[in-house]
Amino acid sequence: MTEYESKLEEEPGEAKQEPKGAPAARRGSRSLFAPVVLIAAGVFFLLDNIGVIGGLDWEGVWRFWPLALIFIGLNVLVVQIRPPLGTALSGFLGLAAVTVFAFLLLRGSGSAPGPATSRVSSEETFRVPLEGVESADIRLDLANAPTEIAAAEGDDLISGVIFTTLGLDTVLERDGSHVRYEVGERAGGFSFNPADWFSSDGGQPWTFALNPAVPIDLTIDAGNGITSAELSELLLSGLTIDGGNAALSATLPDGDYDVTIDGGNAGISLALPAGGTREVNVDGGNAPISLFLPAGVAARVVYDGRENGIRLDERFDLVNISDDDDEGVYQTDGYDQAADRVLFVIDGGNAPVTITTE
Repeated sequence: MTEYESKLEEEPGEAKQEPKGAPAARRGSRSLFAPVVLIAAGVFFLLDNIGVIGGLDWEGVWRFWPLALIFIGLNVLVVQIRPPLGTALSGFLGLAAVTVFAFLLLRGSGSAPGPATSRVSSEETFRVPLEGVESADIRLDLANAPTEIAAAEGDDLISGVIFTTLGLDTVLERDGSHVRYEVGERAGGFSFNPADWFSSDGGQPWTFALNPAVPIDLTIDAGNGITSAELSELLLSGLTIDGGNAALSATLPDGDYDVTIDGGNAGISLALPAGGTREVNVDGGNAPISLFLPAGVAARVVYDGRENGIRLDERFDLVNISDDDDEGVYQTDGYDQAADRVLFVIDGGNAPVTITTE
């Protein structure tokens, strides 16, 4: 082997040397931006969860979200600078980002650093006078608290009490003698405290009192609290129930009106009245729906859903079945001639719908 060839061979493990005069590879600085931001954010949210700081203004922060892109872009630039200057600048940018967003979160919350008071539930009352009202559309937007709904005579179309950490939210519209009213809890930002995800406002119930002298088209948007609706004394022109994540039970009044039920993730129990003609539309959900039919009230069931998704008592006979095993029409004796009767139109869900006689 010639001397030239031997020089070309490298010993095992020997690093290859760059030719003299070649420019050294440029190394950027290590970024401290992400570690600083993550550590500071963890400390910040911990203080919020344990009540050292008050409520956070997420709506105010969202309007300034482009600042995050600016800080990230600046960090990409400064890490190109040779260390240690680039590393120091990256850490400084992280601290600046944390400071800016902490200021934005706190400035609109109405809370300065100190013991948190914003999560304490407060009592909010509401009322709509009955004077001049001949009909109404009322929507109840429920939340995490247990709820009681009932009839109450008096000078108000509706009155009640809720307990909330976010405040009362109402909408009132008048069109002559007709009123449209919505009531519920003001929408709030996401909480990083898991205890707030399952909060029920201290277990204090929300109460709603509706006047029985006025026809009401009522919508109940259920939440995460157990709901009891004693509606048997009301004068309903319509009823819509949107199921939530906790059980809801309701007793309905006599009269001719339609009912719509949208199943949720918890059971719904409905006691139907003995008098009147109505159509009950049911869109099944992930939890059982139980419908109680008084003895002597005729009924027809039009079912479309999964097989075995409907449960009926011995009063019902199968009168028509489609080519699909999961569709059919069931009926009690004398339905066509009955003065008081109910038509059930059921679109099955993931849990059974049961119709039984009280």
